[in-house]
Amino acid sequence: MLLVLLVVNALSAFGSMAGLVTNGVGMDPAWLEGTPFATYLWPGILLGVAVGGTHLVAAVMVARRAPFAPLAAMMAAVTLLVWIFTQVMLIEERFWLQWLYFVLPLLEVGCVAAWLGLFRPAPAPSDSPHRP
Repeated sequence: MLLVLLVVNALSAFGSMAGLVTNGVGMDPAWLEGTPFATYLWPGILLGVAVGGTHLVAAVMVARRAPFAPLAAMMAAVTLLVWIFTQVMLIEERFWLQWLYFVLPLLEVGCVAAWLGLFRPAPAPSDSPHRP
């Protein structure tokens, strides 16, 4: 499931980057008032490079079972969380997709935690290998 989430988020970020860079995906330029951006060009590039790039790298690492794959996946999740929090803070408009892109990285974090065994029950005291 982690690999699927990473790939979906990478593809979504790259697709959104293409839309933002070319025409702003029909988003109102007035929504950028009060932000450091005059057009959607740089937000699109940042989205593709930061969110899409980290998710793509993490997906490749997870697929290869690389030693630092859980860390890469966690970094990708945090990058998406930072992106969506920043978007909500800077743009007053609210979209249902913002909720989705808040939940997806939390699912990624949960998958990483499960992969690392953080949800396994602790052994019962009688099962302890260090009995006196």
